[in-house]
Amino acid sequence: MLKNGLLFGSFNPLHLSHIELLSKALESFEFMHVFVRYTDGVDMVDWDTKRNWLESVNETLGNRLRFYKFELAMKDKQYAKLDMAGIFLDCQKKTGVFLDGLICGQDMQYMVDTLKVAFPDRKFIVIPRDSRSSTSIRNNLDAMKDSIPDYVYQDLKARGY
Repeated sequence: MLKNGLLFGSFNPLHLSHIELLSKALESFEFMHVFVRYTDGVDMVDWDTKRNWLESVNETLGNRLRFYKFELAMKDKQYAKLDMAGIFLDCQKKTGVFLDGLICGQDMQYMVDTLKVAFPDRKFIVIPRDSRSSTSIRNNLDAMKDSIPDYVYQDLKARGY
């Protein structure tokens, strides 16, 4: 098992596929350093609510997750335009630990391809994703209710979604 892994996500909103991905990540890494994209005015909830959702998952998974707010002014996944190697090193600096690798969903394969070239000594794991997505949940919360934890559903309903 590797010591420290990196994972990026917007968790907008947190859903069961995210929890499964985090659980699988902890099969390969002792600790996961999770950089949570937050963009005020874009995210469905405020930062504190999102962090509370993630801390609930952390408790369930043995408190092996470390969360960092990653502010990025973009509405959609436009990571291909970013310097992912530079971001990886910035994340490593922010965590204060050596990052042994990264884990992500298959929708981020292009990011892994870039990072493998920049860091051939690290481990990069791509996990297949199922049909649940934050976009489908945002588009129809009630139809996707079974795809999210109840506490997330209740928070979103209380906010008028």
